[in-house]
Amino acid sequence: PKNVGIPESYEGKPITVIAEAAFEGNKMLLGVRIPDTVTTIGYAAFYDCAKLTNIQMGSKVVLLERFAFGGCSTLAEIVLPDSIEKISAYAFSDCSYIKKLTLPKNLKFIGNSAFANCKMLTSVKANGRLLETIEENAFRECLRLETVVLSNSVKFIGTAAFYDCGSLKEINIPTNVEYIGDEAFYNCKN
Repeated sequence: PKNVGIPESYEGKPITVIAEAAFEGNKMLLGVRIPDTVTTIGYAAFYDCAKLTNIQMGSKVVLLERFAFGGCSTLAEIVLPDSIEKISAYAFSDCSYIKKLTLPKNLKFIGNSAFANCKMLTSVKANGRLLETIEENAFRECLRLETVVLSNSVKFIGTAAFYDCGSLKEINIPTNVEYIGDEAFYNCKN
């Protein structure tokens, strides 16, 4: 099927997890609706779904595991529910067409290379006051990234977090930052 609506329950039991590699490599999938019962999107659940353009994510998702949507190269827009607390490594890496990103209010952690190589991404805005950690390479090679607005809760900006973001013109470094890693802003020439 080109569009999938995941049900809230199966055989009377709620669906709370999209399992590891559940849709990985599906070359036909265009859209997916994830119900409010789901709290975790597993490792590589939608990895390399090259035609996936539309995701309706339920309001109770707390965790996006490694590579959850990595390699979804035509995904242009994603609305992340405020319930998300952790975006793991490579969760959206190589999602080349995402243009704007509003981080969820409850987000505490952005993993290694979570948004690396999102070449069309132009702006990132933190909506909440809980984000503390931006791991290494989190936004590496986001070539068109111009503005980043972080909340004052951020304490850790990892090595090469914004490496090679050559279009970056504006970023606020919160007063609570305790660590900025090597080459965090390497080649941010603007």
